[in-house]
Amino acid sequence: MKKIIFLVFMSLYLVSCTTLPLTGIYGHNIANNVEVNTLESGFDISYSIDFNIGKDAKNDYISFTLYNTVHKYRLDFYANKEIKKIIADVIALNEYVGQHGKKYGSEKIGTSLLYCYSFSGIGGNEEITRLDANADGKNAVEFSFLVKDKNTYLVLNKFHIKRIYGEQTLDDDVESIPFYYSDIKKLYDFMNNAEYIDKVRSEKKAELNAEQKVNVNTSAVDMINR
Repeated sequence: MKKIIFLVFMSLYLVSCTTLPLTGIYGHNIANNVEVNTLESGFDISYSIDFNIGKDAKNDYISFTLYNTVHKYRLDFYANKEIKKIIADVIALNEYVGQHGKKYGSEKIGTSLLYCYSFSGIGGNEEITRLDANADGKNAVEFSFLVKDKNTYLVLNKFHIKRIYGEQTLDDDVESIPFYYSDIKKLYDFMNNAEYIDKVRSEKKAELNAEQKVNVNTSAVDMINR
């Protein structure tokens, strides 16, 4: 009986761990609620971009949060994985376009693995659903570089999502979304400022350690006073 209870507990624990979004110790906002239109149908959508610092560099991740009239999606990418090269390629291609006076064009620049989530509800009552965004048989999305009227964009190509875990039943297409080059350049500059990121990481880890010591001491005092 104890074994069965343990197995049930572990299964629930693993599901909850798989469902919950990534978390960092500090988040730096790059862009907030920027309004754009999807490329296929011109639907209104807005995006936010955040760089999230983890306890270790391998756990740093980038969040693209998408808002439409119905859903809020969050796409998390480990900063030192495929997305790093994709962002760098956008910067290089923008320089090329500027040097050669290109006005129009698009080019696929890569596929990146991700964690994808949908949020429903308000504030602390949000329900979180883990999603699968299938590209090339993997939980991944494709990106392209777009030039339109001499303006350049990083484009998150149209992708399909379906539920893995969570309350919401989702099986839908998300149309292609352009991100302004100016926002991608801000992201590129921040994620390549290793000295500043390491400084913030050290400061936040020190703060967390101090808080943990206070909590331990408080718990010890409470036990003595009982």
